[in-house]
Amino acid sequence: MTTKIPSSANGTAMPDATLPEGCDSPFDLLRAAKRAGRHFGLGPQDLTLLELYICCTRREDWAEGRRPLCTRPVIRTAAALGVSPRSVNTAERRLERLGLIRRATRADGMRGGWDREEGGALYGIDLAPLVAAYPALLACAEAARARAERVARLRAAISRSLGAARRLAEGWRAAVSDSIAALLALLPARTPQSRDPEALEAVLARVERVAEALGALPGVAGEPVDNSVVTRVSSGASEESGPLLYTADPSPESTGKAPPPTPARRWGRDRAGNGSARADGAAHGLRYLKDRDIGRAMPDSWHEAAGTLPGQFLWHRFIMAAQTRLRPLGVPEALWREAVAVMGQEAAALSLMILDVNRRRPGTPVRNLPGALRGMARRAEEGGLRLHASVYGILARRGQVAA
Repeated sequence: MTTKIPSSANGTAMPDATLPEGCDSPFDLLRAAKRAGRHFGLGPQDLTLLELYICCTRREDWAEGRRPLCTRPVIRTAAALGVSPRSVNTAERRLERLGLIRRATRADGMRGGWDREEGGALYGIDLAPLVAAYPALLACAEAARARAERVARLRAAISRSLGAARRLAEGWRAAVSDSIAALLALLPARTPQSRDPEALEAVLARVERVAEALGALPGVAGEPVDNSVVTRVSSGASEESGPLLYTADPSPESTGKAPPPTPARRWGRDRAGNGSARADGAAHGLRYLKDRDIGRAMPDSWHEAAGTLPGQFLWHRFIMAAQTRLRPLGVPEALWREAVAVMGQEAAALSLMILDVNRRRPGTPVRNLPGALRGMARRAEEGGLRLHASVYGILARRGQVAA
């Protein structure tokens, strides 16, 4: 007897096979399943089997009143995937338990047959439940993405708190060494690799309590030394009140025409425009720098790493040179990623180059370069980073005139 309306084992009607809104093909359903992945309970073999079954259907099978049915025998499916028939049966049971397929087979487990009234296959793997499960797959994928972002934020916060606690501990003298040792014993050796947000929040709370306790220690032995920020006078004059060493671009209001394209605009970026990372560029002073001035301030080691000549400057090569200088300068990869996230690749690379040059600055050399980079990232968050003054200060110490 032919069944015109597919029904489940408990007698309820099966969902319609019409593709939901936003899906142009059944492979959009497959992409949603892959994004949900293990968070939905799907393994690699399950997804491979589901993709094979979708490939066995036709486009007209995913229409109202039709059934996307795959009649391929288990033995042929196992041979195509290079697994055993038992593995195929196990994956099918798991997909059916998750509500993505329905196994409509004969009593002896065979598939196929012909529905004379409907003019189609009668027994096989019904993929119509995948349509009904589409919203659940999207919700699962979105929850997994939000969870991953939350874990990344927590791990970054733990890294910052660990760095702050250790800087406070290094700055105190031996008078409170016992208290320091007791507090440092509560800190993890490194940022946890866990992906559990609750566990990371517990670690972050413990690290923040230790940092607060270190900051509240009595100052009988002197104030802690802050090695995280380079001296604020980079060109021999105050950055806050000193005269500008550049000529700002004329404004459209004063000239009546659009300003000439700056290096930032020529490279496809508006550092004073939209976007959090790009909008901070104006505050960092990058818009007031010209490429040739940065190229003249670069040391020979940076030109060699970038493959450029003295005076020549290319942003993409400059950023790659900064990444190759991380290990020689002792900058951890995590610290570099944090600096890039705060001020952008261009400002982070330029900050690293400035600190590298200032290691040999007369009188006030940079001795703790990783700590100084972290301090510049904090100043960038506060809007007080002025990289153009530092670059022109380097050129002034060399006796060069900024263009």
